[in-house]
Amino acid sequence: MPAPLATIRANSTVDLHLHTTVSDGRWTPETLVARIASLGIRVMAVADHDAMDSIAPARRLAAARGIALVGGVEVTTRWDGRQWHLLVYGAEEAGGPLRALVERQRRLHIDAATEAIARLGRAGRVVPSLDAAIGGRPPLPIYVMDALIRDDLAPNMLAANLLVSEELGVPFYIDAPLEEAVAAAHAAGGVAILAHPGRDEGAGVLAPDPLARMLDAAPLDGLEVHYPTHSLAQVREYAALADRHGLLRSCGSDSHGPARPRDPLPYHASLIAPLLTRLGFRFGEHEPEGVEK
Repeated sequence: MPAPLATIRANSTVDLHLHTTVSDGRWTPETLVARIASLGIRVMAVADHDAMDSIAPARRLAAARGIALVGGVEVTTRWDGRQWHLLVYGAEEAGGPLRALVERQRRLHIDAATEAIARLGRAGRVVPSLDAAIGGRPPLPIYVMDALIRDDLAPNMLAANLLVSEELGVPFYIDAPLEEAVAAAHAAGGVAILAHPGRDEGAGVLAPDPLARMLDAAPLDGLEVHYPTHSLAQVREYAALADRHGLLRSCGSDSHGPARPRDPLPYHASLIAPLLTRLGFRFGEHEPEGVEK
């Protein structure tokens, strides 16, 4: 969270959903901050999948360019029989339940990927791209699936997941109960935002009735209303649902690398002013000196 309070304008630009090489992104902290600066974005958030290791280096680089960085994490969760992604902002303390949950998720992902690689070897399945996909990092399921696709052993992520989960017997769906993740976020003083509620990945999108039930189970703080694949109708629907339930609105590109699937996007801060205020920003006519444009 910015400290002390950072001053921004209503037309300052922000992107609160960015990924780095710590999870499945292609941006390093250096290349990501450089791209954010080139776009004139004033506020950014690193929100890697079940990992928080890029926050500190990215924040140092961002501060040198006059960019405010909000620490975040995208926790993989499960509710009502399917996965949901939970963006948590402003909860970076060294210990506590959120950190413990994220570290547990990370260990489970590394263990699953390690076992899958071993079983691929025992099954005689040659995956030449595996080392390049891992790139010297701790192995993760996403890297294994990426390599399977690169080497034409699976046509897409779903098929790669099924190959590992069903044929090799290593479940790659690793998640925490949504209720646990939201409770951990709040215990750590964080803000819990449901990511891309309108993104259809075969399981359907979040409708009004399920949202009401979800909120009864896990008191979310907000919805990622503004998201690149949300249609205008979806943006309006989720904005209305957020207002109806007293939820904050958020925005983000979900950029994983240059054009993967897109570069960061400059959303106007006015779209999510209550969230930014909650995160410690204040709005004024002038920004501090030294903001790189």
